[in-house]
Amino acid sequence: MDDFNACTEEAGELIHANEQENWSFKKIHGSLPDLVNQKIIGREHSSEITFFKSVGSAYFDLAVAIGAYNKASQTNQGQWIDL
Repeated sequence: MDDFNACTEEAGELIHANEQENWSFKKIHGSLPDLVNQKIIGREHSSEITFFKSVGSAYFDLAVAIGAYNKASQTNQGQWIDL
C-alpha cells in the first residue's frame, strides 16, 4: 500500500474484503513507506504474501517527479518539451 489510510477510505475492493470474514486491514503488516523507512522488514518466509495496492496518492507522484527532475538536472540528461 502506498498510503494505508487512503486505502481504508478509497480502495473499494479492500474495503469490501475488510467487511468479509476472511480478510481484515488489521492483518496488514505494513505499507510501502514503512518498508522504505525501515520501520518493518519485508518478507522473511516464502509462505508470506506480498501485495501492493496503489491509490494514486498525488503527493507520492509529486515526490517521484521531483526526484526524477533533480536527478536528470544533476546528470544533464533529458530534454525540454514545449507543451
